Amino acid sequence: MTGIKVSSACRNVVRVRRRPTVDPVTTHSLRTDPRPTPREQTVPPASGAPTLTTSGVAATVGVLTLVGAGIDLMTTDGLHAIFALCLAAGAAYAAWRVRRADRLAALVTPPLAFALGVLLAAAVNGGGGMLGTGLAVFSSLSTGLPTLAGVELLTALIVVSRTVRRPGHRTSPPLGRQRL
Repeated sequence: MTGIKVSSACRNVVRVRRRPTVDPVTTHSLRTDPRPTPREQTVPPASGAPTLTTSGVAATVGVLTLVGAGIDLMTTDGLHAIFALCLAAGAAYAAWRVRRADRLAALVTPPLAFALGVLLAAAVNGGGGMLGTGLAVFSSLSTGLPTLAGVELLTALIVVSRTVRRPGHRTSPPLGRQRL
């Protein structure tokens, strides 16, 4: 569509052509293609389960870890297998369902949830004031390191396997063949 614009400085008539709209997500190019770019697509995984944001990852891992810690503290005197299984299950599920933009949250959240479970156990079982609680936290963190390392390795493997592109799978056309 063409329009007429009158310049205020010299009162000349100038023809103005309508330009394609600027895409708010990818402002580096002018787009006329109505199809969404890969960054605009918010397609859930194939199974239909919703994707998790950063807060969803934190809630999933944190709640499952606290449930496991609570069960372990009610049945035993410390954090054992149920705590470790709940932490691993929550971290693996969150790593599998996290959005691509929030992948870092899947790697950062399990150690924080582990520390939260250790603090809960120290508060429940700790005695002797601040020094006793501090020693209980330090002891639980040092003895639980293999569990935490295994969960973190599992999470990293899931995140990396979802990040690596499959051969022949393209999310966008090559740079030289993009439509404007």
